[in-house]
Amino acid sequence: LADTAAALSCPKFSRSSSAQMSKKPGKQDHLAALAGESRLELESSAPVPSSPLERGTLILGYSALVAVNVASSMGVFGPSNVVVSNAYPTAITPAGYAFAIWGIIFILEGGGVAYLSGPSAGSSPRRKKEIGAVRAPWLAMWTCQNLWQIIFVQTPLIPPTPYSALYKIFVPCAFLLLSSLAAGLTACRRLGSAGVDSHASGVFVALASAINTGWLSAASCIGLALVGQCLAGSPDAFSASIAPLSLASAATVGALAALKKWGAGYLGLGYSGAVAWALMGVHANIDNPLSTPQVRSLALAGACVIGVTSGCAVIIRALKHAGVKLLFSGSAGPSDPSPSNPPAS
Repeated sequence: LADTAAALSCPKFSRSSSAQMSKKPGKQDHLAALAGESRLELESSAPVPSSPLERGTLILGYSALVAVNVASSMGVFGPSNVVVSNAYPTAITPAGYAFAIWGIIFILEGGGVAYLSGPSAGSSPRRKKEIGAVRAPWLAMWTCQNLWQIIFVQTPLIPPTPYSALYKIFVPCAFLLLSSLAAGLTACRRLGSAGVDSHASGVFVALASAINTGWLSAASCIGLALVGQCLAGSPDAFSASIAPLSLASAATVGALAALKKWGAGYLGLGYSGAVAWALMGVHANIDNPLSTPQVRSLALAGACVIGVTSGCAVIIRALKHAGVKLLFSGSAGPSDPSPSNPPAS
């Protein structure tokens, strides 16, 4: 006890104790400053809800899409695109029933706009991310589709002489179709990276984007076929070439590439399903005077390959979710993000 008392009363000990006590507030202040900085960084990096401008432009863009399509069907800009399409068939034009897919596209995209811009969307940081992924691509895609509608119906119903004079209409139309396809692919790619957090966003945002983009790939092939007919000098000369077979094959390869990239999810199945639907329409269009048995057979084969590949991808994904380890795991390609398969962070 005496030794301890002497040590405590030692001037050296008293100075060291005082120095240590004087250092503690400095350390505490430093830690508090670091905590404050970390909190500010987290607050600044936290996602913010979508703005009224973002939601408003999405609503206006979709409204313009519907308005232009209604006006076109009523003959405001000229003959409807159905009338013009019948006047200018190609070897890969699907049967008329196949174009009913536009009804599904409009319904799904309308639901997507309502989901992303509804009353609760303004307070949802998650929907802010989804709007950021699709708003610009959707607006670009819709704008190109509207311009295509207005330009395409200006085509004269009686082919001019020479036939190649139609390039003034068909080349811009093909460019607009390819541009809308590129915008749709951008939306799908961004959604593949961002993922979806619910089945509602999966159906009305991801699936809507995929079906529209898949159908646009088929429509782009038709647009290129119309340009090819101008270059060939006549529809018959183009149909007799290998070009229609090449375009149908390109659409099939694109669908298989989508399945490989996005797998058996909303994006992969939506895109490939739309292409397969178009190919089945090509096969069924036996009344098309430009269609050939070779083109119809190739279209049917492409649709079957897409269907079988999609079925295998669905089975593999189901087995993976059931916990079954496959020796060929990953052969079906990565599946796109879904509520049960969010993107890796």
